[in-house]
Amino acid sequence: MIAVLTMPGLGIVIHEFQKSSEEEQRKRLYQSIQYLKRRGHVAIKYLSNKRLKITLTKKGKTIVNQLAIEELQIKKPAIWDKKWRMVIFDVPNWKNKNRLAFTDNLKHIGFRMMQKSVWAYPYTCYDEIMILRKFYDIEKYVIYLDVGMVEDDYVWRRCFSHLRLN
Repeated sequence: MIAVLTMPGLGIVIHEFQKSSEEEQRKRLYQSIQYLKRRGHVAIKYLSNKRLKITLTKKGKTIVNQLAIEELQIKKPAIWDKKWRMVIFDVPNWKNKNRLAFTDNLKHIGFRMMQKSVWAYPYTCYDEIMILRKFYDIEKYVIYLDVGMVEDDYVWRRCFSHLRLN
């Protein structure tokens, strides 16, 4: 049996199993897939030639995206370009959970709060911020700035001293 996990534009063969030598592994994989199906994370379709097509459901994609968000990291260049990246936002109260999750992710990435709803970071992170604001559905409330000069620059450099800003 061959199990295939598909995502839009992507098919991955998980493993090809031969009944005689790997029956236990096959059974564990089948149980795991059934568990994911019961939880609503995947849909299963049986194809010809004993093939099994497994696709992520909307709920499954949300979980995969959440895992990707939690692993989000910013590449740090060898030399700092002496620019500050700032994120400012004004998210309405009815999206409070989204705002809190967004700020938790800013902290996790390494941003520092300058003022309430104003965060700074020394390296370019435009793509990462665009991903976060879209994921938390707060795009129209978040602004990304690339700034050349910040008052009290030396204070902010000290906040990021572990990054060795020169």
